[in-house]
Amino acid sequence: LKRDLTLEQIRQYTEQNIKQIRALGFDESKTLIFNDFAMTPAMYLNIIKVQSGVTVNHSMASFGVKSSDSIGKLAFPATQIMPCLPSSFPEFFTEIEQKTLRCLVPCGIDQDPYFRIAKDILHKLGVARPVLLHTTFVPSTLGVRTKMSSSRPDSAIFLDETEQTLK
Repeated sequence: LKRDLTLEQIRQYTEQNIKQIRALGFDESKTLIFNDFAMTPAMYLNIIKVQSGVTVNHSMASFGVKSSDSIGKLAFPATQIMPCLPSSFPEFFTEIEQKTLRCLVPCGIDQDPYFRIAKDILHKLGVARPVLLHTTFVPSTLGVRTKMSSSRPDSAIFLDETEQTLK
């Protein structure tokens, strides 16, 4: 996220993402949509557990983190990994399911390092490793060599575009 975003802008961004997920036809009764900014104690506990297994060397090797970078870059992988732990959502899964269910993670190649780290450390926590489904990037409106990104509004067509913008 950009440093200058307000909580209201984050809320609007989240609502837009939810609209896009719904537009793709996901069955809402089978789709769990959550917001990291509305973190539960179970989510936070799992972030702490994952942080205890991710080393500085992991972060440096996987993400190019340097000693001069902010500590947020070291801590962020745990936040990305946390949702693939069923115990982050105890209201949906039994204790047995929390230890045995495997999370299916559809991800682009840019997300792969997070879940490779997850596969390295989750077995140490007694959690089933996630299963990765690698997807290709949808080319952007800027050309096939660039990916769509919500942080670059000119690279994508959004659901709420005006007719003028579409033209």
